[in-house]
Order: sequence, then C-alpha cells, then structure tokens
Amino acid sequence: MAFLSENLFPDFEPHGLITSPFLEADYQSTSTYPREVKTLVLLENIFNKVLFKDRNDVTVNSFRSSSYNYDRDKSHFVVKYFDKEDRSREILCFAENVRDVNDMSVLGEFEAHVILYCRKYLYGAHGLPDFVYVCTAFGTCLRVWKQFRGDYEFGGLWGGYGPTVDTSSYLDVGNDDSSRQIQQVLHKITSQSWEPGNEDTTSFYPGE
Repeated sequence: MAFLSENLFPDFEPHGLITSPFLEADYQSTSTYPREVKTLVLLENIFNKVLFKDRNDVTVNSFRSSSYNYDRDKSHFVVKYFDKEDRSREILCFAENVRDVNDMSVLGEFEAHVILYCRKYLYGAHGLPDFVYVCTAFGTCLRVWKQFRGDYEFGGLWGGYGPTVDTSSYLDVGNDDSSRQIQQVLHKITSQSWEPGNEDTTSFYPGE
C-alpha cells in the first residue's frame, strides 16, 4: 500500500497533518463513497501515525466505547487516554456522510445525533467526570468540543458554543494553520499535566 501511494503521489509534499503519500491517499479518498468510512480511515491513521505515534499512554480503538452499550447509536472510534488523576478517559469520535458542505441542515442533524449519544453516554458512564470530549468530522474536516452531563448543547474548543452555524467551525486536517490548532487542542486534552475543564471555553460556558 505504501509503495502504491508513493507511485500515485511521486511529488508529494507534506501539508497539515498529511505527512506521507500513504496519508495523502487517504486524504484524497474522502470524496469517494462511502465518504464517512473514508473519513474514519483518514482520522484513525492520522491519530495513530501522526498525532499520537509516540504516545504509549494513548490508544485509538475502532469500536464503540465500552462505557455505554447502545445497539443503534455508537461512536465510530474512541481515543483512550489517562487524565491527571490517572483515570482512563475517552474521546468519542464520529464521522458523517455530508455530500454538500453548504447544507447546514445535514450537518446540524449529524451534530444533534452526536449530542443525543453523548447525553446517554454520560448518564451511563458511572464514576467518570461530568463531561466528555468529542470529535465530529466530515470529509477532511474536524471539530473538537466538550459536552457536560445533562446539556443539550456543547462548547467547541474552537468555533463557539452550540451547533455549527457555518462550516468554518470545522478545520481541515490538510491545512497547516488548522492542523496546528487541532494538534494543540488534542495534545492538551490527553496530557496528564492538563487540568480538565481549563480550556478556553469561558465565552461558551458562562461561569466556568
């Protein structure tokens, strides 16, 4: 596969989190059917081969979270890490088949579905903190946010509070500036020296 990717992209130059011809092949494939599956493959490979490649304390699992068992709703893959208190935590990751990025109703329905899942996850996750970090993605674009137990909305780690109002809330993993922001946020979340809840979300969570 790596040899084939190098042949397909002989003039490849790294951009954003796309650091190899292998990832370039994944990046280019997200416009083909089934789109959400291709997006998941891209993100899993980025998380494993770029973002957390040197982290023994972070794992990426391609199955639903073990903390909540619900047959229909599921996270598409889970990033497991340890918090400052050495407790196991999860970042829930979801992807959607969004054909028209300008169709905000489709993106809104996707996010509403994720919010519902996270509410159920948090009510079923006994012994965990009262919030969970979440990644939602379509195509090559990603958003990271946080939802508290009982909330019907969420606070983006960028892009504001509540459902997406335009696609600028989603950052392209192949863009240099966007990738730096994505990397900074995910490394802070998974760092054991990071104090959960201290993100720059004061404008999104009044009083936090």
